[in-house]
Amino acid sequence: MCSPVLGLGLSLAQGVFGYMQAGAEVKAHNQQARQNAANAVVAMTDQYTALSNRTIQEREAAIQKKTEQQIEVMQASSTAEAAAGEGGVAGNSVSAILGDYYAKSGRFNDAVDANYQMQREFLTAEGRAAHSEAQNRINSMPLKPKPSPFMIFSNLSLPSFG
Repeated sequence: MCSPVLGLGLSLAQGVFGYMQAGAEVKAHNQQARQNAANAVVAMTDQYTALSNRTIQEREAAIQKKTEQQIEVMQASSTAEAAAGEGGVAGNSVSAILGDYYAKSGRFNDAVDANYQMQREFLTAEGRAAHSEAQNRINSMPLKPKPSPFMIFSNLSLPSFG
């Protein structure tokens, strides 16, 4: 039969080993949680960069569409004015034709601006979603507290003398 002191010593050693093992597990988990958080931030930053680039591309595309439309309107109005001058036509009919060109151009520009604004709002919402996704990834792996040193004594069986 084991002596009570030996049993107490083994119990204490087992508690110390358990405490050290729990500490190592917590340390490994927390290291993994920190890496997970860092990865989530990198992914979110990459998404922000892509969304920012996409917003710039959308803006540049809208500007290009409006510029091309403006060139077409200038060419069409110049052609109409030249044809009217060659034909000896002037007055309200020529003004109405030119007014129609400019009105179509204005409606086109308004539509391009509205489409760009909607796309920008969509991309802004995507940025908020990227932030939420990163936060969820971080929250999915919370840090664990260090084990209590009192756990060494949790399985301690006191010897009975008697």
